[in-house]
Amino acid sequence: MKFLKYLSVITTITMTFVLVGGALVTKTESGMGCGANWPFCYGDWSLEMFIELSHRLISGAAGFLVLLLSFLAWKHIGHIRETKFLALISAFFLIAQGLIGAAAVLWAQSDFVLALHFGISLISFAAVLLLTLLIFEVDQKFDASSLYIRPAYRKQFLLLTIYIMFVVYTGALVRHIDSILACQSWPFCNNDQLQL
Repeated sequence: MKFLKYLSVITTITMTFVLVGGALVTKTESGMGCGANWPFCYGDWSLEMFIELSHRLISGAAGFLVLLLSFLAWKHIGHIRETKFLALISAFFLIAQGLIGAAAVLWAQSDFVLALHFGISLISFAAVLLLTLLIFEVDQKFDASSLYIRPAYRKQFLLLTIYIMFVVYTGALVRHIDSILACQSWPFCNNDQLQL
């Protein structure tokens, strides 16, 4: 169980680096730093190549760690009902994220797909983080099966989740389509008032 805790913390930290690395690739426009090659890197020696290659290496390590964590969590604490769901979500969305990233390199992808790539990586990160918290909670002898959540709160939780994903997706989309300064005022978009 101690190894599982260490593994979960290392995996969560690695997934944090994946998110930061992905944002750095987007911000520096280094997505083609390795050329149109995947999984290998045949780009020219440059800062963009270093950023993209680093992101690929960290993402590959994260993939291995997430799959190992999912397997071991399923094996050792699979009797807790949330474990299998979080393990599956962690692994599935990490693989989906990697495939979308590879597709973005091999074939030109729309800005909408690239924004989705970021949203999927956040889902995978959140699932890994929740799995880590669950692993640490096991020793507390808390019986989650006795916890009752009223249907109204479940509905609110689902709506909040959808809203958060919408905000994350639209934020990533704004970045990908270079619309960051489309509105010159806040909180409303009153661009007409700013023109002299």
